[in-house]
Amino acid sequence: MIVKRFVGDSAEGALRQAKTELGDEAIILSSGPTRDVWWRFWQRRYQVLVAADMKERAAPADLRPPRPAATHGAARPDVRLAPRQAEAPWSEMVGLLQSLDRRLKRLEEVDEAEVALVGHGAAEALLMTAGVSEGLAVRLAEGLPREGWREALQARLLERLGPPQPVSLKQPIVLTAVGPTGSGKTTTLAKLAAHFALVQRRQVLLVTTDTYRVAAAEQLRTFAAILSVPLEVALRPQEVESIVARSTHDVILIDTAGRSPFHELHVAEIHSVIRAAASRGASEVLAVLPATMRADEMLLAARRFAPEGAKICFTKLDEAERPGAMLEAALSLGWPLAYMTDGQSVPEDIDAGDPARLVHWLLNPDPVAGGEASG
Repeated sequence: MIVKRFVGDSAEGALRQAKTELGDEAIILSSGPTRDVWWRFWQRRYQVLVAADMKERAAPADLRPPRPAATHGAARPDVRLAPRQAEAPWSEMVGLLQSLDRRLKRLEEVDEAEVALVGHGAAEALLMTAGVSEGLAVRLAEGLPREGWREALQARLLERLGPPQPVSLKQPIVLTAVGPTGSGKTTTLAKLAAHFALVQRRQVLLVTTDTYRVAAAEQLRTFAAILSVPLEVALRPQEVESIVARSTHDVILIDTAGRSPFHELHVAEIHSVIRAAASRGASEVLAVLPATMRADEMLLAARRFAPEGAKICFTKLDEAERPGAMLEAALSLGWPLAYMTDGQSVPEDIDAGDPARLVHWLLNPDPVAGGEASG
């Protein structure tokens, strides 16, 4: 009996091959789609598994090997042949082959499951290449479909990040900027002051508590003079409360000193300023985090300086190679994105913190994507 597998671009083509080679008496054991290699899941072909009873024909008499000549008087050797084993019935052989084919199909199903992981694995690789930690990448990629995984990942990230939430000016607001040293708090507040005063036509007051950094107050004073916006310097948190209480401005922007998140006394001082700023009406805290930091450093600084539910401002996007750290920080904190900055120009280089910008950067890796995708 002969069992052979025929593969063609269509089921008819594979069956035509089988009949041509084995004849019309051949029995089809199974048929269906197949793949030559499991990772080429887009290349589907068709197969038929065929069995035929092809008995060996007796050779012609003139082609049979001659019998050895008998030797006169020599004793014939005692040759005993082992009994010939009975051939298995045809139906039994077919049953065994069909059982084997069922096992092969189960193996193909396992291959299908492995192929379904292609989208999952590709999403993980993309996230980790962008700077997302392995643990979060695995969780974000879990359950993504094989086809259309990029669109599914985009939708998942946008849903988790939520819409941008810049400062609302429906009522007078006090905004306190906090963050690590060199995060860009002063420049960010100058950009916001320019936007609120020149574009929104609001009455803006700048307040600085940064009396530790050399010329920090003078830097903000220069911005205030250019914008024709008043500036007050608070030497202690108690002075912040007094300034806020007597002010009638629509927007009060408070700059704090850059501090180490590991210094308990400095952290406590920042918290005192936040409490003092909250003494009048609506108040918000802006956690200013540079895109050049690692995700774990962002998380530490944000959680040490800002209260739960603060808004996030990512700065220095033009200096970052990848968006992964920002994505991880925003997703881990669960705080809304308020602003993003990507340069030193005041007031141009600031935009609303649109999560779509980070997700687009992730899906379209480009060293300058963060700086060019503003809008």
